[in-house]
Amino acid sequence: MKLYEFGEAPKAKADGFGRIITTFRGTETEARIAYMNTNVALVRGAPLSGQDGFFEFAVMAGSTQTSEPASIDRNMSKNMNLVVDGVDAAGLFAGDGERAPFVVFDVEKQENIAGPFATRDAAQNHRDSIILGNFPMLDVDALNAALDALDTQSLSQCG
Repeated sequence: MKLYEFGEAPKAKADGFGRIITTFRGTETEARIAYMNTNVALVRGAPLSGQDGFFEFAVMAGSTQTSEPASIDRNMSKNMNLVVDGVDAAGLFAGDGERAPFVVFDVEKQENIAGPFATRDAAQNHRDSIILGNFPMLDVDALNAALDALDTQSLSQCG
């Protein structure tokens, strides 16, 4: 995630960020937490009327963003069954996995919806932001690369 100030969308575009995929309303701290470890640009907009310290941020996709942000029903988001998984000793995703990459997993859909994250804390923060109504961000290329690296590491330890 990279933060740009008001009016710097052209600079974000020049830095390789693409189209606006959504907007986020809140404080800078809330925006940073919601989009930490994601490949997006946050471009600060004008302050929200009557709400000191609150802004609307444009969220621009990174150049390696390969999937649309998953759509969520903001009214049902508090009832979502989302867990954080890490890699376990067998090299599989598990709720008690202690190694990166970490992902946010939707139990009902049976799919990873956000990640990868380098730490469990980062994944948990992003899961919390999804529950608050923000879009999950999944970088498929980065997740596949991390899983390929794990497979290569496992094979080298076996042979």
